[in-house]
Amino acid sequence: MILPPAPRRAVAPVAAAALLALTLALTLALPSAGGRAAAPAPIAASFDCARAASPAEKAICRDARLADLDRALGQAYAARLAREPGLKQEQRAWLKARDAGCGDDRA
Repeated sequence: MILPPAPRRAVAPVAAAALLALTLALTLALPSAGGRAAAPAPIAASFDCARAASPAEKAICRDARLADLDRALGQAYAARLAREPGLKQEQRAWLKARDAGCGDDRA
């Protein structure tokens, strides 16, 4: 026994408009460039993150907020260093203490 095709139901205009809006929103939300998402902007610290060696430097390079704070600290340090050249020795001692006390679990 062959059954006749089911009658087509008309789509309500409101439902059709909602479906069209959803389709458009999803299409616009999808990444372009062949389905690949754009790479996130690299995090810029006050130093070259490609050369990050200590756990503290690596933590800064993983976190945009820490990198922002690091840049601000770097600018303040550069301004003070211009006034006090001897500050560099103090900074090196501070970095050594920071790296000794801040591991992956603390940075």
